[in-house]
Amino acid sequence: MGNNQVTIRIAGVIIGIEPLNEGFYEFCKDYISDEEADFVLRATEADLAEEQKKVAAYMDGEIYEGLELEKLWMYRQIAETIPKYEAFLIHATAIRVDRKAYLLIGPSGAGKTTHARLWKKYLGERMLMINDDKPIIRLYDGRFYACASPWSGKDRWMNNIDAPLHAIIRIKQAEQNRIEEVPDEDIWEVLMNQIYKSSKHDTMQRIMNTVEQMIKDIPTFNMECNTDEDAARLAFETVNKRG
Repeated sequence: MGNNQVTIRIAGVIIGIEPLNEGFYEFCKDYISDEEADFVLRATEADLAEEQKKVAAYMDGEIYEGLELEKLWMYRQIAETIPKYEAFLIHATAIRVDRKAYLLIGPSGAGKTTHARLWKKYLGERMLMINDDKPIIRLYDGRFYACASPWSGKDRWMNNIDAPLHAIIRIKQAEQNRIEEVPDEDIWEVLMNQIYKSSKHDTMQRIMNTVEQMIKDIPTFNMECNTDEDAARLAFETVNKRG
């Protein structure tokens, strides 16, 4: 174990991290654990150089350096490893109300954060943000959980909490509020567009198997909504009519 190792707990998985850059402890401080690591991540300068190539190719030449680049590399390594634990990372907003988790999905700009703020306005202290950008979904003891991670966008709106997943809601902006439950096959493509995808066949197959099981177990809804508080009321009441 390196002297600078940081051990964190995410979605019930214990991860040892030996960072090259100062500041990683501060970034992960809410997730620190004294448990024995299930696996350890160590980036080399060569790893980070290769990561920067991926960033530049994917983000039109954008440059990441130092801690930010290493955080991105660690995020990718965690996303590649956690499928072994029947877990996957998704670009979504996960919120908790009364010990139940709700996953708001949709592409960037769909209004997930705006809709989450409406839930906060409507439900007050009953609503807690799990993660507003990159929550982890894990199948554990036969139940799916939405779990926090330190990677939570620029605003870092998150709490180190998790909860059993109760419903998945696809958010779309509209003038009028409308929500309906949809068949499993209608949500598959939307989910896969937001899930971290591995280039490794075995890893990707694990992810797809877990996602498929989640869709079978968790009710899914399409939500067309505006920015009125009534949108949150309609969503919350509708998804909880099922019990």
